[in-house]
Amino acid sequence: MKNIFNLEGKVALVTGAAHGIGYAMAKALALAGAKITFNSSNLESMKKGLESYKADGIDAKGYVCDVTDEVAVTNMVKQIENELGVIDILVNNAGIIKRIPMCDTTLNEFKQVIDVDLVAPFICSKAVIPSMIKKGADTCICMAESIYYLLETTTTLLISYTLIKIKSLKYGGKNKNIPMTKKRK
Repeated sequence: MKNIFNLEGKVALVTGAAHGIGYAMAKALALAGAKITFNSSNLESMKKGLESYKADGIDAKGYVCDVTDEVAVTNMVKQIENELGVIDILVNNAGIIKRIPMCDTTLNEFKQVIDVDLVAPFICSKAVIPSMIKKGADTCICMAESIYYLLETTTTLLISYTLIKIKSLKYGGKNKNIPMTKKRK
C-alpha cells in the first residue's frame, strides 16, 4: 500500500478512532506511512485504542477530548502540533447514532447527535485548517453517515458545506467564494 499511497511524514488526526471505522481508517493511513493521532471521549476507550494500535504494530498517540468542546479541541490540536507537527490529514470520524424512532427521539437526544455529528466536524476543521493552509496541506474528510438515518437533509448540508470548505482550501482559504459547479449559459 505504501507504494500506491505514500503518506510518509504526514500527521493524521482521526477523531473517534479508538475502535470501529475510525480505527480502520487510521490503520490504513498508518500502513501508508502517516503518523496517527486520535481522540476518544473518555480515558478508558483511549487506552483500549492505544493497546489495539500497539498490537497492530502502529505507533499512535491518543488524546481524551470531547469534540463538541471548542476549547478542548483547540487545545488538543495545539498539543498535537507541538508534539508531532502540523496536522496534514483530518478525518472527522467521531459520531454517534441514536437508534430510536424519530417520533420517540427527544429534542436533547437529537441535539446531542447534531452536536457530535455536525457541529464537532466544524469545530475540528476550524481548529486544524489555519495551520493546514500555512503548510499547504488540504485534506479534510468528514464522515456524515451516522446522522443520515435521522435527517437526510442535514447530511446533505454537512457534505455540501464540507466540500465547499475543502474546495476553498485549494484556492487559498478564507473569504473566497468558490462555486462548486460552473454556471451554465
